[in-house]
Amino acid sequence: MKKLILSSSGFDNRKIGDKFIELIGMKPNMIKVLFIPTAAVTESQKNIIPLCKNELIDIGIEECHITSYDFEEPMTIDEMMKFDAVYVCGGSTTFLLEKMNNGYLPLANYLNHGGVYLGVSAGSIALTTTHENGLGYIDCHLKVHQQKGSPNGSIDLNQVNTIVLTDDQAIVIVNKSVQIFQ
Repeated sequence: MKKLILSSSGFDNRKIGDKFIELIGMKPNMIKVLFIPTAAVTESQKNIIPLCKNELIDIGIEECHITSYDFEEPMTIDEMMKFDAVYVCGGSTTFLLEKMNNGYLPLANYLNHGGVYLGVSAGSIALTTTHENGLGYIDCHLKVHQQKGSPNGSIDLNQVNTIVLTDDQAIVIVNKSVQIFQ
């Protein structure tokens, strides 16, 4: 069962955080998150990492249940399945995809076994076909941090080439159901 939330700005819209908890289906203080800050390569991007971690804490996830991972070593599916969700921060999509395409993270297997993925900015774009080596979980281009976004509601990816998100929107994918959520 595939469960993805692709956002521009994480939980800037608290409803996105609530949807994240809903998709996981557990009390927030029990949730274990694999936190991936890899895309943050510039100083200004790195300064956002604590804000991303704090938004997880603000929705009730305990700091001791947030584990950082930066592709230093391969992770097995058994190791990855110890986490209820993966949170991938923003930054450089190109750099992130270089790391995500190295085979160190069994993401497809994890998602097929019920894991939840939350992407923020570059962490969202990486799962599309926006970049040549994008992971292609959704076959469209994604533009984030826009003033005007795509209309909220269900969308048919066969009829959409580009999705545009404001900082208050996210794409929520549960199996084959895709919707713009705000």
